[in-house]
Formats: sequence, structure tokens, C-alpha cells
Amino acid sequence: DGKPARPADKVTTLARAAAISFLSTDGTTRFLPLHEEIQINQVLKEFFIDPGKMKVGHNAGSYDRMVIENHFDVTPAPLVDTLFGARFRAPDLPKGLKTVGSVICDVERWETTEKGTKISTGSQDDDELLRYCIIDTVVNARITPPLIDASTQQGAFRILPDWAKPVSWPTTKSFNLYDVDHATQDMCVGLHKNGVWIDQEARWALEVEFTASVKRREKRLKELAADDGVNLSVKAASHDDDADAADINPGSYDQIRYLLYSKWNLGIPPHMDARDFYTESGLPGSGDVVLRSHLASGLLNPLQEEFIRELRLYRREKNKILGTVLLRMQLSSQHKKGLVWPDGRVRSNWNAHVTSVGRLSSSGPNLQNIGNRKGQ
Repeated sequence: DGKPARPADKVTTLARAAAISFLSTDGTTRFLPLHEEIQINQVLKEFFIDPGKMKVGHNAGSYDRMVIENHFDVTPAPLVDTLFGARFRAPDLPKGLKTVGSVICDVERWETTEKGTKISTGSQDDDELLRYCIIDTVVNARITPPLIDASTQQGAFRILPDWAKPVSWPTTKSFNLYDVDHATQDMCVGLHKNGVWIDQEARWALEVEFTASVKRREKRLKELAADDGVNLSVKAASHDDDADAADINPGSYDQIRYLLYSKWNLGIPPHMDARDFYTESGLPGSGDVVLRSHLASGLLNPLQEEFIRELRLYRREKNKILGTVLLRMQLSSQHKKGLVWPDGRVRSNWNAHVTSVGRLSSSGPNLQNIGNRKGQ
């Protein structure tokens, strides 16, 4: 019936995996004449839209779908994304094909080389890449039946009540969690394609404003350090008495650590666990969580308190507002870190399967992590 065989099924015809290479890993060598490529493309195109053939893949409803749409100008359907089956089976465990495949199948390592290099993106061997693609396909086929079974046991295909059904829900489609997940993923693809337009004039005005604010805060931090008789330069951290307080670098966590624990002789803030205070390397912390704990301790003098408050604002404006948001929202053609496409839109990757509770997640950039108020 076209479905992968289960362990108890009698196999009459062995299924074989086929892989097709068009372009070598060198980026220029093509394996087939142009007329054969055109013929194969047409065969694949017809397969992708054939309503009688189910297409299955891990994250196929998002990544693979958009690749197919880009190269073949068709949307593959019908399609089942096994990522949702993996989530129904074990919501809190990693859902990547490597993890799911190694748990359900007897497959050995196939996604990386012995040195840990990802074959899908780092291989320079055409045969190695072809072998990887074939195993990838077979593993996906092998995990589909047990994931469907697990999803069924978890109620993924149980019909949901009519009162919860959206008015726009197709009458021909079942209204269950499995189909709702796929519809949500379809929405995520639409969100990526549409993108979010960035007002570059407003962005530039905010960049100028916060760049000036960062400079003012850095100047104020230097003044506070000088008033306290503290040198925070690298020379000072090395106990060089010739260091100048004007050499302060508020962005240096080492210098701030030297100030807090060598000059001010602060200890672990009250009510803070030592595991949260020390870094992985065993050094006293100087991150935001530790700074907030020091502010809440009530043990700081007015100058120390003002310094730490100003430092937190300095870091937030420089690292988060400028570094993570405003500078990255430039056109990619104008800045190497810019994420905005030539049409003026930034296209985040929206996913419906990353979180275990069913909400959407966003990455590259994370648009959910940008405040909706000025200064956030």
C-alpha cells in the first residue's frame, strides 16, 4: 500500500532508496547533461504534486518544502512532517533526525565524519554526500511507522470538538492535533516568506540615539571610577600603579570582576547560591544576574550602586539594543552582520515544533526577543 513495512509485515517487494546528484561539492561540476536534468526535474515535479503519493520527511514541511518551491516552483503535497511525530512521542527530548533515528533504528552515525564534521554542509566527497543522503532517507522511512503509532497513542489523531474549529478550516481536512500542527507549520512558512519590513530611517535614528547614549554612559562610568579612585584598565588589573582611570573598559567582564572583588572586596550576594555566582571556570561572576543580586543585597554604598546601575544600562544598550537589534536590522548589502534582504524585509525562521508546549519559536533573528517599546 505504499507505506514502510513494519516488523511483523510480510515483505513482497523490497523497497530501494534512490539518490540523484546534480552538482558536485566543488560547486561547478555537473553530473548530467542539461537535457537529462530537465527531464529528471519534470519527473520530480510531477512526483511532488502527485496526490496519490505521500511525501514524508523530517522538517520537510518547512525547510525541504521551501527548497522544493525555490528550485521546482511547486509545493510538495500531500506531506507528513515526522518532526511532529517525534514531538508527540517525547515532547521534552531532542527532536532532530539524528537523535530520533538512533533511538528508534539500529542506524550508526551517518550525519558526521569521524572528526565531527557535518557531512551535509562540510563534505568535499561526492560519494560520501550521496551515501549520507540515502541513509538520511532510509532512516526517515524507518522511523515513520513507530512515530505514527506513538502519535496515535498520544491522541494526535483524535478528532477535536467542533467549537474549537476555526471557521476557515477546510471541510475536507480532519480537525485533530496532527493536522493542526501541519497547518501551523504552513503558517510559519508563510510568515518567513512574507517577512517583516524594517523602516531603515527609523532604525538609523535609533542607532544614532543609542550610540550617543552608550558614549554618555561610558563617560559617566569613567567619572564614577575616578571619583572612587579606581583604575579599571588592563594595567590596573595587573596591579600597575601607573594605569589611568580613563582607560576603563566597561565592556570588559574581567575589569568589572577586578573592580567588584579585588577593589570593592564584595562577596557572594546574600540569598544567592554559589553555583549561580561562580562561572564555569570558577571565577566570581560579573554578569547581569550577579549584578542584580548585588543591587538587591543592600550592601553597596551610593557610588557603587550608581556604578552598577549605570553599567547594566550600558551593557543592555550596547550589547542588546545596538548589537543584537539595530545593527543587525541593516540591509545585508550595507553591513556584514545585516540580516535585512534587498526588498527591505527581515525573514526569521518560524517553527511550530521546537517548543514542547505548542507555541511558535523564531530564530535567525529571534523576532520574539525584541521589545515592543522604545528602549526595550
